[in-house]
Amino acid sequence: MANGSLDNTFGVGGVVSIGSGSGNSIAIQSDGNILAAGHVNSFVSVARFDSNGVLDTTFGSGGRVITDGTTSGDPVIAVQGDGKILLAVDNGLMRYLTTGSLDTAFGSGGIVTTALSGHAFVKSVAIQADNKIMVGG
Repeated sequence: MANGSLDNTFGVGGVVSIGSGSGNSIAIQSDGNILAAGHVNSFVSVARFDSNGVLDTTFGSGGRVITDGTTSGDPVIAVQGDGKILLAVDNGLMRYLTTGSLDTAFGSGGIVTTALSGHAFVKSVAIQADNKIMVGG
């Protein structure tokens, strides 16, 4: 709420939870749906909730998408102007359609990998006005 208290109409008592793993990045879609990204072991996960905190079962499989990201860092999520979902991880990018399926027109099967040396961890992702993707870390 505006005063800092939990909104009891959101989720259960103002809180939503989808189980184990770490969630560290959120994005709001133009329709008000909420995307939450995180990881469990080497897998990355994206869950979509409606504006009331209810898991959107039309997204992915039961409201979640889990992809083998072979990553140790936390993913960072962003939404492109056309609604496609970007997930930046320490070894590249994944792009999903609004349905939660990987966008096979992007990279190789929806995934672009990079060969970074040392310990590279993604901290931010942004989409420029010309739709170019910038990743920082």
